[in-house]
Amino acid sequence: AGLGIHCEIGSRNGAKYGAEHRLSLQEAARIVRYAFYDEVAAKYSASKIALGHHADDNAESILMHLVRGTGPLGLTGIPPVRHGRIIRPLIGLTRKEILAFLERAGFEYMKDRSNLDTKYLRNRTRHELLPYLKKHYNPGTVCALNRLASILRDEEDFWDQEVRRRLQDLV
Repeated sequence: AGLGIHCEIGSRNGAKYGAEHRLSLQEAARIVRYAFYDEVAAKYSASKIALGHHADDNAESILMHLVRGTGPLGLTGIPPVRHGRIIRPLIGLTRKEILAFLERAGFEYMKDRSNLDTKYLRNRTRHELLPYLKKHYNPGTVCALNRLASILRDEEDFWDQEVRRRLQDLV
């Protein structure tokens, strides 16, 4: 409000949705959250939905995919743009860089308490695995994982275009 930017705040029952559709709470919450984004975008005829994912979020996703078992596509992490509509303008910045900017600019920010609960894999990855890797293996783990994701995303894009081109030639 202080910046003159309208803000829509909504609440949805992810637990109920998850129970009705036999989904984990995390998956159900993601689905209802994105449905809310779509509702708000439609209300304002917005062509883009900007989300606050950053480089640390991406590194966490890559690690989660890796430990669960994935192929190259899973190691591409969180896409900066999805379906031309979901954009992530902060994906190239670390949490530390974003918090430093907010502090310098005198902005307050909210902490979501649910991000502290280590019963969820993402939170364990965020609070246990990633700090361990940074401390004991590579302080630049976040940047290294994001670099890997970028390289693999470029390779996936190349092969996708190449396969489409070859398929058109053959069909």
